[in-house]
Amino acid sequence: MKGDLLLCTSNNSSVNKIFGWFIRLFTKGNYAHVAMMIDDYNTIIEAVSPKVQQTLNYWEKYHIYRVDCSEYQIDMAINYARKQIGEWYDWRAVIYLAWLYITFQRSKINDWNNENRWFCSELICTSFREAGIVLVPQKADANVTPQDISESKLVTKIN
Repeated sequence: MKGDLLLCTSNNSSVNKIFGWFIRLFTKGNYAHVAMMIDDYNTIIEAVSPKVQQTLNYWEKYHIYRVDCSEYQIDMAINYARKQIGEWYDWRAVIYLAWLYITFQRSKINDWNNENRWFCSELICTSFREAGIVLVPQKADANVTPQDISESKLVTKIN
């Protein structure tokens, strides 16, 4: 459904499986990626290397979460995310965020974040923030992980 979030564990790519395993390890979570459904026809927007993209859902293992907000807010979040299509993936911020987790500095602000680059959970959080919905209020968007989104009080697991 439009506006739903796909919290993903893995897909076919062996590189993504390994990278996803590291993300789940560092964040002590179940999820390695998050994407947003933008229609009822399986189309998603996501931040993946090399750039933010709109594509058909290709993820094999995921759970669907629904954000508690109005249809107008969903449209605003989708419109913001669409404006980011073509922007670069933020590898530097992801590496630094992993470093913060490894060194037990999770509360430190991710100051390697680049405003013109995105990683998956940052894109989703910022898109909803632009629509007036703060999914993870205790963290800056550049510090949010897919697991944090799954634990938000504003989302409900659908399947």
